[in-house]
Amino acid sequence: MVNKTDLRVIKTKNAIKNAFLDLIEEKGYANVSVTDIAKRAEINRKTFYIHYETKEILYNTIVEEFMEVLSPTLDDIPRLKGKMQRRYIEHLLDKFREYKRDFNALINDNTNSDFVNRLKEKFYFDIISKTHIKEKTTGTSFTPELLMEAYFYLFMVFARWWVNSSDITPSEVVDMIVEFFSKRTLEFLGIDFTGYVKKPT
Repeated sequence: MVNKTDLRVIKTKNAIKNAFLDLIEEKGYANVSVTDIAKRAEINRKTFYIHYETKEILYNTIVEEFMEVLSPTLDDIPRLKGKMQRRYIEHLLDKFREYKRDFNALINDNTNSDFVNRLKEKFYFDIISKTHIKEKTTGTSFTPELLMEAYFYLFMVFARWWVNSSDITPSEVVDMIVEFFSKRTLEFLGIDFTGYVKKPT
C-alpha cells in the first residue's frame, strides 16, 4: 500500500520531471539550470537535490525510463528478421506516440544528442547487421555506416511526423518508409536521372 509520504515523493518527482521537460522544450537541455527546474516545479533547490544529485542524473533517469518502455534489447539473441523487424518498428512507433510528451522533448533537443544516440544504438543493435550490409555493399561506394545512418534518420523523420500529425497506422508508416527507399520517391520529387550515363571507372 502506498502511504502519504510515498505519494508526496511521487508528486514531487513528477513535478520535477514535467518542469524539466517543459524547459528542455523551451530552451534546450544545455540552457536549463537546477534553479530553473526548481522554480518551474515550485520547489526549492534543496528539495531537488533530495531526489537528484545533478541535472545530468535527472536527464539520464528520464532517458532510462523511456528506453525501458521500448522492447527489450536482444542481448545474445540473433537480430530480428523479416516480419519481426516490421513488428519491432511498429512497436517503436506505438511507444513513441504513447509517450509523446517525453519523446518530443528529448528528440527535438538540439543541445543534447544523448537520447538520439541511445535510440540509434538500440536500433542498430536490435535489427541491423553490419556484417550483412558489408556483404551486400562489396564493390560499391556505400559504407555500412552511411546506410545505417540513412535508415535510422529517415525512420526518425517519419516517426516525428507520425507522432505529431498523422492518424494513419504504424503499419502504414512502415509502408511509406519502404516506398521512400524506392526509385518512386525520385519520381515524386521530379528528379529524373534517366539521361545520366555513368562514366567508366
